[in-house]
This record gives sequence, C-alpha cells and structure tokens, in this order.
Amino acid sequence: MVIEKHSRRIVGKTLAGIAIAVALKLFGSVETADAGSPEEIFQVLDKNGDGVVERFEFDVKKMEIFYIRDIEKDINLSIEETNLTPEAFRGADADGDGKLSGYEFIRASFTQFDSADGNTDGLISREEFQAFYWQFARR
Repeated sequence: MVIEKHSRRIVGKTLAGIAIAVALKLFGSVETADAGSPEEIFQVLDKNGDGVVERFEFDVKKMEIFYIRDIEKDINLSIEETNLTPEAFRGADADGDGKLSGYEFIRASFTQFDSADGNTDGLISREEFQAFYWQFARR
C-alpha cells in the first residue's frame, strides 16, 4: 500500500513535468518577465493581449508561470520562489515535502480558472485577477 502510494506520487510528478515541457514546446518559449506582480502575471496569462484571460490561455499559461517562478529549474517551487502566503503554500503542498511539484501547482486552488472568474462569464478581467491574486499572496 505504501509503495503503491509512493509510485502514484512519482508518476504524478513525472506527468506534471512532462506536461509543462510539452506545453512550453507547443505554445512558445517562456517569457522573460519576472511574473511576480499581479500585473506581470496577468500579462503572461493574457496570451493574445486582449485585456482578458480566457480559460484556454489560463490553463496553458499557468504552467508557464510555474516555470518562470522555478528559479532553481528543478520542476519544484519552494516557498521562496513564490509570493504565496505560508497557509496557501501548505494547502497546495499535498505531500508535505515543503515544495510544490508541477502536479501540486496545477491542482492548487490558486491556479483554478473558475476560482479566478469571479462573475462566471468565462473570462478573467484584470480586476478579477487582482482580487483573486491577493487572496493567496503575501503582502
């Protein structure tokens, strides 16, 4: 049972890493922006520059945010590589190892489109994103 659980965790982390690599290959290179402030993150997510983020843009580009923030390039984020509150970070760190794998990151509540789309119109405006961002970010 323990081996099976450990194997599932390894497979999940491996698949998340592969998904990040594939998404970056298919949808372009990683932006050089810092992607730290809400505006910088919004600009990365808004791939077509129309001032709103659609679900497809969000799902593809959130993986790019992960990669930009992964300073050590180990396909894990430490709390120091994020602007998350300790509570939000711990809530996303499913295995409690003090790092967010790509898999944990893409499943975290702070990376879910529906959570950020405050008025449920299928688009995330700058205002919606800023309000969403500050629910999880350190001040």
